[in-house]
Amino acid sequence: MEGVTTEVIQEVANQTEGFSGREITKMVISWHDAAFTLPEPILTPELMFKVLKKFKLQHELKQTWSKEDVALMEKMDESELLKYMN
Repeated sequence: MEGVTTEVIQEVANQTEGFSGREITKMVISWHDAAFTLPEPILTPELMFKVLKKFKLQHELKQTWSKEDVALMEKMDESELLKYMN
């Protein structure tokens, strides 16, 4: 990690207010995966906020779903979800 300060972590915490534990866990895993796609696998605040932006959009979309939709999506793995959405 480079440049990931207490202030960065606090800003991430502020921006993920209302996220479920599962959403946060998936985001952290995505940080790891995104970092390892780079020539030098280093997690930076820029990368963290890029991934966070994607997860905020997903979270906002999820807020428009019914409880039944949420329950269905939570049970699906990523490959099943992609089939459902196509």
